[in-house]
Amino acid sequence: MTVGTSNEGGIIDNFVIGTRLFVVKERAIYEILMADHIDPGRTNAAIPNSQQRFLSVGAEDFLVSHVLLDAKEMFNAQFLPGFDMDAAMLASLSAVQNLLAMRDEAISLSDEVGRLGAEAVGKPLQPGFAIPAIDNLQPRCSAFIQRADRVVIATMDIARVFYGKAITHADSLLDFVTARYGPDDEFTKLVTSFAPGLRQIRKARNAVEHPKPFERLAVTNFAMLPDGTLAAPMIELVHNTAAWPATPLVEWLFQEVDELAAALRQLIAGICSRHTKFAGNSLTVMERPADRRLVYTVSIKGERNPLG
Repeated sequence: MTVGTSNEGGIIDNFVIGTRLFVVKERAIYEILMADHIDPGRTNAAIPNSQQRFLSVGAEDFLVSHVLLDAKEMFNAQFLPGFDMDAAMLASLSAVQNLLAMRDEAISLSDEVGRLGAEAVGKPLQPGFAIPAIDNLQPRCSAFIQRADRVVIATMDIARVFYGKAITHADSLLDFVTARYGPDDEFTKLVTSFAPGLRQIRKARNAVEHPKPFERLAVTNFAMLPDGTLAAPMIELVHNTAAWPATPLVEWLFQEVDELAAALRQLIAGICSRHTKFAGNSLTVMERPADRRLVYTVSIKGERNPLG
């Protein structure tokens, strides 16, 4: 069976989650739908094996290559026996889907801000100037934060595969690894570095879904400043314990995509390093210098050597 179209490039990789087979091309991902899965009872012998595009980006995209495919390499049952690798991969796939949707929205809003305000932002406005506005800006930002929270949930789902139901949010993960490994452990330090960002997203999500006077998301469209110049859209979290100041919206959107992807990738690398063994040897996860992909390494004569 030929998968996809020629303009999507060649097949780079594949992965399986449960009974689902995904084929990763350069610029697309397809799910292969076997006839036995469509019709388990084989009541219709004419049903063919088929395929369906799952994502319109593939291995050329950083989120696919350096998050999803890195997760596929790390969540290897050979190196992590006894853990539910399907659950870990399903959470990774969910996270990447939401990160891609967040990035699409960030690009869309960036284009709109540029188109509507490129010639006027920061400049004195003339009498009668019509201040531009982006339609539905507040609900679009709220939806963005809800997607970000789904990435946080997926990240915690991965942690639960290894540490159980005690992990419910970023702070519980931090408490757990601190108690188990100690505050000076490298993995504890890693979780300490990204937990505040995950915590803040959860606070923002609560402010979106349960707003209060002092816990709310404040989104400002294009606006005229007291000095008579035009300001670009801004976003701010008003919160007693987790506030962030008014920040240019477009800058914040892309920053959140990058930070959540980095936190997810760091968790995958750190948690696999903590639990994996091969032939009685403890393995370490490192970035391969040539392409920054995550790889397992084993110590041989004092040097770290990649497996495979």
